[in-house]
Amino acid sequence: MKKGRGSLKISVTVAITLTLLLFVAFAAVAGSYFKTVEEQLYEERRKNLNEFSEHIAKTVASSCKYSWEVSDTAFSHLIAAGAENREEVASLLTEAGKGMEEDTCFFAVIDSGAHYYLADGSVGLFKNIEYLRESASERQVILTSVIFDAELEYVLFLRRLDTPVVLGDGTRLTHTAMIVPPSVYRTLFHSSEYDTTTDVFLMQSDGRCIFRRDRTGIFGNAANILRVLEDVNYLHGNAYEELIDSLQYAPSESVEFEYEGTNYFVSMIPVSSVNWAVTLVIPSDRLHSGTKQLYTATMVKVLIMVVLSAMIVAIIVFGFIFAFNAKLREQQQEKLNIALTHAAEEAESASQAKSEFLSHMSHDLRTPLNAILGMTERAEEIPGQCEEMQSCLSDIHTATNHLSVLINDVLDISRLESDRAVPEKRAFDLRTVMDACCSIAHGFAKPRKIRFTYRCRGFRHPYLIGWEIYLRKLLINILGNAVKFTAEGGSVIFTAEELSSEGGVANYRFSVSDTGIGMSEEEISHIFEPYWRANATSNSAAKSTGLGMAIVKKLLDKMGGTIEIRSHVGEGTEFIIGLSFPVSESAVVNAETTEEKPVPPHALAGMTVLLCDDNRMNRNIAEHLLKKAEATILIASNGEEALHIFEASDIGGIDMILMDVMMPVMDGLEATRRIRALARPDAATVPIVAMTANAFDEDVRKTAAAGMNEHLSKPINGKRMIGALLKYRRKQNNDTASTRERKEGESL
Repeated sequence: MKKGRGSLKISVTVAITLTLLLFVAFAAVAGSYFKTVEEQLYEERRKNLNEFSEHIAKTVASSCKYSWEVSDTAFSHLIAAGAENREEVASLLTEAGKGMEEDTCFFAVIDSGAHYYLADGSVGLFKNIEYLRESASERQVILTSVIFDAELEYVLFLRRLDTPVVLGDGTRLTHTAMIVPPSVYRTLFHSSEYDTTTDVFLMQSDGRCIFRRDRTGIFGNAANILRVLEDVNYLHGNAYEELIDSLQYAPSESVEFEYEGTNYFVSMIPVSSVNWAVTLVIPSDRLHSGTKQLYTATMVKVLIMVVLSAMIVAIIVFGFIFAFNAKLREQQQEKLNIALTHAAEEAESASQAKSEFLSHMSHDLRTPLNAILGMTERAEEIPGQCEEMQSCLSDIHTATNHLSVLINDVLDISRLESDRAVPEKRAFDLRTVMDACCSIAHGFAKPRKIRFTYRCRGFRHPYLIGWEIYLRKLLINILGNAVKFTAEGGSVIFTAEELSSEGGVANYRFSVSDTGIGMSEEEISHIFEPYWRANATSNSAAKSTGLGMAIVKKLLDKMGGTIEIRSHVGEGTEFIIGLSFPVSESAVVNAETTEEKPVPPHALAGMTVLLCDDNRMNRNIAEHLLKKAEATILIASNGEEALHIFEASDIGGIDMILMDVMMPVMDGLEATRRIRALARPDAATVPIVAMTANAFDEDVRKTAAAGMNEHLSKPINGKRMIGALLKYRRKQNNDTASTRERKEGESL
């Protein structure tokens, strides 16, 4: 018995000793492993911040590119107009700046003596004369305080004219400048993940701050970001030198530092084409992407090592080996599933980010376009204007419509490439579509004295089923392309013909021929490539994005159609399109596609309309249209104000609500949801019409899901807006009459 107890004691002692040795070894291995994990966490955080910084830098670069495009469009009118004196120059600058908010860009010209001229007629001396020398670059982006307030610096997009504009007094205008306050870049520095904790700066390569999102955080009001970063405590080697080197030699760099007891990451990345850099500073604990998965993996591995230690101590339990192997396979499968799920989430996130970007771009571009178009139309209605003013307004209207077409082309090609939000096929009237497209084409051709001819043959099935919006876009692009490349006095012929029908499907042939410049075989082989422009040296082609025919091809692919091109240089071009549509026996078509009817006088007399829009100019345009129709108008500048006005109104006192979608304080979607949730009888029935610059199909669905009755895209068409209000006014009247008849029947 004593021998057995001694053996047991020895076994226990050996087991304990072995266990202690194993745990000492495990502690050493675990310490090394946790050091590796810490390094991996640091590198992953650097990677995440670099990716985020690169995204913002690309967005800033795109904004600079757009500023150059706006500048080129605005000053093309200055060059074409051929101003004779300073008053005419000021007038042209004023017209170029119309539609801009007070805190956005404005324009100036500079003469050979370094004097600058503004729209208000003021003249000053441009002190940064080194940027005006012949040796300087043709296009420059600079930060200067020589315009207006000497204490406030502006970003100048400075361009040297190829040919100076000479005024009647001999003054030679040599440069144009688009002047942008740094605050316009505020909307570019937005992230749903880091927005409330990240300090974002736009600085020059020497550290001078161009723009900061706010004046909080560790940098406060510091004028030079690099000087602040010189004095902090960096946690990993020569991090500051690496950060500075990234401005010249590396694409991007992120380093970690400690400041007043808190660890931060800072990232710097140069902005392509300009001497700028994007700088982000974020607390280290906010860079959490991938951290949870890494800690989980660490704990799993620690558990496995503990189990292995227990197995060595209790080696007689062979069955545990099989259980361990099964557990290991299960964990590996779980990790694989997590990795696959994470990859799918990242893909969906990227797709969603693109959709959100396009939606914001649509809003940001269409909103000022709506203001320009609306104000121009109002100005054209003012009586007693001189012929020159009418001509300028007409040119602005034409240029703005052209810009709207270009923007729509870019957004359309992006939407088609994403394959998102395919519209529903509906019944439509083919003759109505043809008439509308021909009317638009005739409007293109008439100012250039181009003879436009429309021929319709053999239509036996006017009512078809398909994507009417795709067909309209396709035909308008083809017709517009024909007019664009046809010289003044030429001709364009459009022929639509029903060839045959079988099995409930009608086959059509659409032909567009012109007497334009024609194309070579080489040009025809590239015509459907995005951003490629035929005869790019021509004036007509220079005004194009090169997306029209690419959109046509993608629309045809979606509709299952064919296209044939016949062309000879100097003789003209013919496009032949083949399409098939299922025949509809119903004469019921989409109301939105019917021809716009003139607005009758006193159309909205007696109606009270709540108008909600945060943009002052867009609000004024809509208010002007409503006043012409004699509606009573209530004004709100955000969704919260609209909600309060509706709550305070009498029941039935508001007949209609025009609601913008993207607004500060409370957006239109949330305001609509809250109005619909109010405990009053008219909250659920008052018509709410979305009035927004977001024109994507998914945006339309969002407005419907929030409880809005209809969606009007900016730039706002006055006839369509009034037509929508009249439609719901008639519906309200019909509902009221039905209710009255029902009550009278019940009383009998």
